[in-house]
Amino acid sequence: MRKVQLKSSASHMTEARFRNSNERIVGNDGHINAGSNREVLERLVEIAGMVQAGEIYTDLANNPEVARTNREILEEAFNDPTKWAELGSGLAGELQERLLREGFLRFLLARADLQEGSLPRFRIRTPNVKAIMSRGIGTHWAQNVRDRYVTTEEFALTATPEVDILEMHQGSGDLLEDKLSEAYEAIFAGEDRVVTGMFRATAGIYNAPIYFTGAFTPTVLQGLRQNVTDWVLPARTLLLANDVLSDLVVGNDFSTWFDPVTKYEIVQTGRIGQLLGLDIITDGYREPNLQVLERGEVFVTSDPIHTGAYTDRGPVTSTPVEGATKGKNTRGWHLNEYLSVIVSNAKAVSTAKRI
Repeated sequence: MRKVQLKSSASHMTEARFRNSNERIVGNDGHINAGSNREVLERLVEIAGMVQAGEIYTDLANNPEVARTNREILEEAFNDPTKWAELGSGLAGELQERLLREGFLRFLLARADLQEGSLPRFRIRTPNVKAIMSRGIGTHWAQNVRDRYVTTEEFALTATPEVDILEMHQGSGDLLEDKLSEAYEAIFAGEDRVVTGMFRATAGIYNAPIYFTGAFTPTVLQGLRQNVTDWVLPARTLLLANDVLSDLVVGNDFSTWFDPVTKYEIVQTGRIGQLLGLDIITDGYREPNLQVLERGEVFVTSDPIHTGAYTDRGPVTSTPVEGATKGKNTRGWHLNEYLSVIVSNAKAVSTAKRI
């Protein structure tokens, strides 16, 4: 997946103006400038398009100011093993913070405690159902759960971003930003590919997938909600792809139901408001290489306690690595985390896709 290339005229979201307008995107109060709920919705769609086009950047995505600082840090740390290890720890910390702020998995599923020396064991609130188990990205399967507790497998998500020593000497590009992007794609986007893959695996088990042509409509949304609520489960979250976000401004139906978030610090995480009581989340404000939803894809899920859970063994860790041990002229870090994930009730997820 591609990384977005910022335009030379790109500016931070708080300093930029809307397209073909003199109005700033963010007002002095830190909120998106708009005069009505419908205009907020239109503005949110426009902002997502501007991020994807490289016209603006946020605190989280495509920030060249951070990139300039990173170049200086990389040069200072490159020949100092202690500073190199500290830099790797700092990268792991940034990654962990973004997982917590933006990650779908950590927002849509409940975190379960895991003691050292024990296996992941989850309580099943509705027994005699089918759950979705996982061993990582792309490895998911349905399993009948008849007991109150189920044990799942743990797996690792890893990244080993390495800086080529010759490129470092030559000052080629923004190496640290590129390596951080590699780590984000492997671990940050990796977590969300796990959970979205598990959601796709629920289709047809209890809730028939809904296929639609043209724009996403209130009728499709109501069908998604009802798939979940018919099982006497609360419908809590609407997860939608960037192109479906644009459908919300077609007509007036959605805008009359839309309860927006306008504070830019929240908007840039992809949490943009509520629709019929559903929290709306999109990956449209992320860099393209970190987007995990397919075009035209929509999910409605129940609240985390009914949908599923995950465990981790602490935050992302970083270990310095020398490419010379593998016959390579590189220096980098091995980033790693251990997860277990379960969608504990396939009834709690409803899927739709544009065809």
